[in-house]
Amino acid sequence: MIRLAAVRGVFALALAVAPSVWAQQPPANEDGYDLWLRYRRVTDAARLAEYRASASQLVVSGGTPTINAARSELAKGIEGLLGKTLPVARALTRDGAIVIGTPATSPLIARLPLAAEVRTLARDGFLIRAVTIAGHKATVIAGNRDIGVLYGVFRFLRELQTNRPVASIAIVLLVVAVVVYTLSERKLRGRVRGRRSPACHGEHDREGHHEAILHSVGL
Repeated sequence: MIRLAAVRGVFALALAVAPSVWAQQPPANEDGYDLWLRYRRVTDAARLAEYRASASQLVVSGGTPTINAARSELAKGIEGLLGKTLPVARALTRDGAIVIGTPATSPLIARLPLAAEVRTLARDGFLIRAVTIAGHKATVIAGNRDIGVLYGVFRFLRELQTNRPVASIAIVLLVVAVVVYTLSERKLRGRVRGRRSPACHGEHDREGHHEAILHSVGL
């Protein structure tokens, strides 16, 4: 019943906002696929400097399609919001590292005290927390499963978009109410604004697209 209520709520919201948003003239080279989810540069100079110092490297283990999607989205978001490339590393070597993964795939996360908490999360739950690892300040985005990591990445980027101080970000979401057919699977697989959108060829692709839609409306 909770999931059904969530589906109805998001569907109603989508119907309410879609006409006003889609009725506007799209920007040049805009096909509508990103909806209103775009990573625009942070304009607050002090916050931008803080964020850049807190995004020095991405530490990730494992190469599943979903983890790769999370890594790509985080890199895309950091580049858009902060104007910098986020280097990928296997080991944490400096302050400002962002560590993503699950206790099962990341030995680093498995050794952290928060690993026991992560293992209690549901399939799509996630945890975001500022921690200190081997003397280095870091941000951990962890899930019990890979899909939770992907959802956590979107939520982390949303926090940056709303100018939250990195040190204050401490989020544990046990269950994510995912709308599997948001705006209908056919629209995701078909056309947006009359142009082809990228096809969804697997479960990790579909979940990534759906989470991006939810994130774009602030859910």
